[in-house]
Amino acid sequence: MINFIFRFLLLLLLFIPAKEILATQTIVQINNKTFKDQNHNISRYVEYKLTDEKHYTPDGFKSNGKTVVNLDYTNKNIYLRFNFRNTLDHSVHKELYFNTHTFKLHEVYLVDLASQKVSEFPVEKINANTTLHKSLRIDLGPGEQQTIVLKTHSLHKFDTKALLADTKYIQKEEQTRIISLSIYLGFMCTLLIYNLILGLINRASIYIVYSVFIFFMVNSVLALSGYTQGILSLSNHVKYLGVFAMISCNYLYKFTKDLLSIDFFESPVIKRLEKIYAVVSIALIISVVVPFFDSFNFIIGPLVDIYILSLVIFIIYISIYTNVKQPTIESKVYLLSWLIMNIGIFAYFATIYGHFTDNDFTQNSILLGNMVESFTLSIALSLKINRLQKENEINFIKNLDQQKYIRLLRVLSHDIANSLFVIIGYSSRYLRRGYVEETKAWPKVYSACMHIKDILDNVKAEQELINNEPHLEYVKVKSLLDNIVTIFSPQCERKKIEIEIPQTSEDLQVYSNLAILTHQILGNIISNSIKFTPNQGLIKISCTQVDQALKLEVYDNGIGITKKKLEQIYNKIDTGISFGTLGEKGSGFGYFIIRSYCELLKIKFTIERKPVGTLVALYIPLNKHK
Repeated sequence: MINFIFRFLLLLLLFIPAKEILATQTIVQINNKTFKDQNHNISRYVEYKLTDEKHYTPDGFKSNGKTVVNLDYTNKNIYLRFNFRNTLDHSVHKELYFNTHTFKLHEVYLVDLASQKVSEFPVEKINANTTLHKSLRIDLGPGEQQTIVLKTHSLHKFDTKALLADTKYIQKEEQTRIISLSIYLGFMCTLLIYNLILGLINRASIYIVYSVFIFFMVNSVLALSGYTQGILSLSNHVKYLGVFAMISCNYLYKFTKDLLSIDFFESPVIKRLEKIYAVVSIALIISVVVPFFDSFNFIIGPLVDIYILSLVIFIIYISIYTNVKQPTIESKVYLLSWLIMNIGIFAYFATIYGHFTDNDFTQNSILLGNMVESFTLSIALSLKINRLQKENEINFIKNLDQQKYIRLLRVLSHDIANSLFVIIGYSSRYLRRGYVEETKAWPKVYSACMHIKDILDNVKAEQELINNEPHLEYVKVKSLLDNIVTIFSPQCERKKIEIEIPQTSEDLQVYSNLAILTHQILGNIISNSIKFTPNQGLIKISCTQVDQALKLEVYDNGIGITKKKLEQIYNKIDTGISFGTLGEKGSGFGYFIIRSYCELLKIKFTIERKPVGTLVALYIPLNKHK
């Protein structure tokens, strides 16, 4: 069923109709055309039999009739029979070879068709000219007919082409394949070491996860290609192909989870699925490793394939989901890597089933796709780490700013509080004793001092907001403006500055924090306006609604702000000490405080230089932040 679904999807992708050449006979006729063909597919002429019989019997064989010999997982003995007839008037020397590497040539026989007598195939002609592929040397005299029977057993799915080719052609193909696999191994080992080093330097576990994924993926590809068996002499390596593939898929999922870092993985359903997959994976890995697998591969093998296929489909789904819901540059590169790998896989299988021309590119399409995919994944990982480093740098700068602000607040709280306690103490004493002739003066002094004390208490409370979210609620704009008038009227009267406050509805509200808006944001803006506006100047406040925000503008006709200082504010650089129109000294922290609290309350903050004076605008949200 899985085979049928895969082929159906493959054919849909290629837009090429399925076509299988049915064999009219099971004898390979070696004629002029066949003889001149350097690489002739004879899979359709193959006869096969699955049986428990330990010895060859001529009955029970079926004709393959397809361009590929494709057998499901089985624990039975596999017999393949080939009938050759040389119709030429001269001897023929060819190689019968197979393009798969997951089975062994346990026994090879020569069968006499007349007497059905079975004899051993010459050992020196088995794998005589190949290292990766399984091959047999075929020598036929003029008019001679020969029947060859192979007995084998495959722990994995048996999927191969049977080809009749020239010895030189096979040796050239072998050499090209070995070079390709060696380049692949070198490239992937370099990538593995590179990521291990980066993991140790950056102390980021995602590099280690990616390195483990590469290690087991390389083992899977090399086992499937026969490189570890033929070149590295690891004869039992192919037995653990399913283990390598499952572990590489598991670490690919872990890598995907760490790379994309989306809320999707926090879902209770996903967490339950992860636990189920972990249990199934461990059970299947143990089943493949123990000898139990040899007898029950026809059950365990399909389960391993289903596990790998479902996990790969799930990972691809996650990649697509991320690019739809929460796209980042690394998620886009990650999806690109999957597209590249799938193109390579489809090109390879399309070549096997005869839809693409068999050439160096299509033969190595999986290797090329795998290398490009791995390199692309490394790019995605680098982009992810680079983004995290930038975020950490920004957070570090913010922490420095916050610490600087905290130190400033502590100085203000300590130094100003001591002076205020003295003023409040003496003011209250004189009021009680009735020593003051101006009955309105001292109450105003006392009230102002108490108001400053409230501000300091508020400042101390605001220190707790540095690493926490502020309390937000719906605030009446009228209350905010009334607070500004109460606080700054005395300063405006001193410099005879007119302050215009707009008439607002009782129902007009913003979603913010009244104390922070009054003292830290708008308070600093108004304070700067008074400081840099000459006597008999003007400060005008206006309110208009823009989309989902209240645009609150503060304009003054003062000396204005320099271009350099404006650039410093937008570049988040302290503006330094400055002096007002009456020599009022500014610490340079005002705009820093405004900027910090605007970011905290999601308020957009802009400053404009006008021909006369300065215009500051605040865009305060009217509703809860979504």
